[in-house]
Amino acid sequence: MPKIIANNISLYYQTKGKGYPVILISGLNGDHQSVWPDSVVDALTRHYQVIQFDNRGVGKSDQPDIPYSIEMMADDVAGLMQALQLEQAHLVGYSMGGQIAAKFAEKYPAKINKMIACVSYANINAHVRLFVETLIQLHELNLPENLIEKIGLSWVFSNQFLEKNFTALAQPSKEPQPKSLIGLKRHFAAQCAFKYEYPFGEIHLEE
Repeated sequence: MPKIIANNISLYYQTKGKGYPVILISGLNGDHQSVWPDSVVDALTRHYQVIQFDNRGVGKSDQPDIPYSIEMMADDVAGLMQALQLEQAHLVGYSMGGQIAAKFAEKYPAKINKMIACVSYANINAHVRLFVETLIQLHELNLPENLIEKIGLSWVFSNQFLEKNFTALAQPSKEPQPKSLIGLKRHFAAQCAFKYEYPFGEIHLEE
């Protein structure tokens, strides 16, 4: 169970493969396994050293019940890189992880080579806010985690995608890690407070 001290907290992480480092950053209340399918990780490990970790507040990392911010979690990534003696890396962020990666790129431009933000956004809108507030209320009712996840599937994926993949998506994870209500609330508050105004026109994009 590899853990490392980064930004004054203990972060759980794991590495696979060899090559240039790629750091995968999970989204809202998701641990290192909940977002990245084995097929994606295995494909990346053919060419890269893949680093997955649990954000503060979830999984096997520390869960301090203090206010979080997107910048704080970007600092966690920087601390992880420092502890692993990585001078530079590619960052791939999913949802909230994309916000973390974007803030990291703004604050630590010399430490990032390429960045990919998957299904992410610059600011929380009313649609997302209502959905996550409902998720929090469902967790507070102590409903089964697999039921809450199924409710979330209808919001995240299109009807066409669900018709083809629902059986696989509805399967419980291989190593179920209890979800943290602290993490969910703290992550969501961090997202709501985050207002990203980086000049995207200055970013060089590659296809």
